[in-house]
Amino acid sequence: MNLEQRLWVFNLMSRISMIISKFGPIAIVPLLAFKFDNSWLLFGILFSYFGSIVNMLKQWFYIIATIVLFCIGDYGQSLPVFQRIVYHA
Repeated sequence: MNLEQRLWVFNLMSRISMIISKFGPIAIVPLLAFKFDNSWLLFGILFSYFGSIVNMLKQWFYIIATIVLFCIGDYGQSLPVFQRIVYHA
């Protein structure tokens, strides 16, 4: 196989991988939700795409999102608990 053929195969495989990662959750998660009779699995589609969006953003978003998620839980009581766990205070 020469270089042009290898490049063609690489481009084909990367496109297939991109299509599967982009549209896979739309096809796979509803099938799993139906099989296991659990409609909560459908939130997996949202979480999957949310993870893709977060991955495209800069690092500061991870820090802010983590702090916000800890503050949302238990009406803002999770952040002090998190600090006690991490800093052993």
